[in-house]
Amino acid sequence: MSAASTAASSGITVVPVRSAAERRRFIRFPWTVYRGIDAWVPPLISDFKKKLDTVRNPFYEHAEIELFLARRNGAVAGTVAAIIDHHHNSFHDERTGFFGFFEAVNDDAVAGALIDAAAAWVQERGMERLRGPVNPSTAESMGILLDAYDRPPAIMMAYNPPYYPRLLESAGLAKAKDMVALYMAESETPVPPKVARIAELVRRRHNVTIRSADLKQIDREMALVKLIYNDAWTKNWGFVPFTDAEIDYAADDLKMVLAPDLAFFAFVDGEPAGFSLAVPDFNQVLRRMNGRLFPVGVFKVLWYKRRIDLLRVVLAGVRHRYRNLGLDAVFYYETYTRGTAKGFNQGEFSWVLEDNVAMRTTLEKMGARVYKHYRMYDRELRFPHAGRT
Repeated sequence: MSAASTAASSGITVVPVRSAAERRRFIRFPWTVYRGIDAWVPPLISDFKKKLDTVRNPFYEHAEIELFLARRNGAVAGTVAAIIDHHHNSFHDERTGFFGFFEAVNDDAVAGALIDAAAAWVQERGMERLRGPVNPSTAESMGILLDAYDRPPAIMMAYNPPYYPRLLESAGLAKAKDMVALYMAESETPVPPKVARIAELVRRRHNVTIRSADLKQIDREMALVKLIYNDAWTKNWGFVPFTDAEIDYAADDLKMVLAPDLAFFAFVDGEPAGFSLAVPDFNQVLRRMNGRLFPVGVFKVLWYKRRIDLLRVVLAGVRHRYRNLGLDAVFYYETYTRGTAKGFNQGEFSWVLEDNVAMRTTLEKMGARVYKHYRMYDRELRFPHAGRT
């Protein structure tokens, strides 16, 4: 029996989102899936809408998206987005389509129908592979959480029920790449004195200076970030260069969550060599908001943000010509000392590719440990899928 006939016989239909009412159902559906799951952090509805806004979000200047709703016996049972990022495909010389915003009840047939719909949409547009999830790109939350379901996600990190890996594998998807998140707590593992000595030695030996980002000179700083990011990460799996418009758009969002002195640059002999960014885990606040800032959410933000005690290190990159100087140790030690001075006693480093041995080794020497795993999935589309009968 084909996937289409299986879905039909199960009372499952998948339709593209066309009306405002269907879009609202798409955005609100996660509240159905995660009802009663304490670790889930409801997204801000306004932020969710921005991710899907094909007019204002500059990602869609080089990407297409189609939203789908699955219904089982008339009730919404799942969502998925089919995405084509033309910038990704031109940079990597690929024909890869993506899926994202995947949510579903615990039903293999629902998941299969959703993934089949996304696969068909990208294949009709010439794609040879379906990859995901990305929400909507690798610059946002991505991957499926494989473990640690009792731990809330840090800001901009994925979370899902434990049954999602099985759903995606039943839909013919297989591992493409795993990522990890590393964790450290000041109370558990103070940074070894050796790390401080190494960081100071690197500073002296290579004439390294550190400067905090100046938000009053945001255009200058974002130009520096783009220079470093598009060099430092260019060989990373899944990397896509930022456009100027995307950099500006990200800057507006980051200004809302940045903590002074936790975004900083490294210079070697006065030349920009690297950039590090850590942000307070605002998910600790969003857990209490239920997706809305108004009417009283703003006051909750002002109250609870003072209690945030975890930093997520989002970016820590070094331009290729300055690799192997030890700047990564300088970054992590600097973040640790600045963060603890501001009252942050926990840190998450995420995400890190599973095979990025150099970064993982440096972090583990500081006392960090892997505590979460995430997976990106692929499904080849060159031939009809034969994974389910």
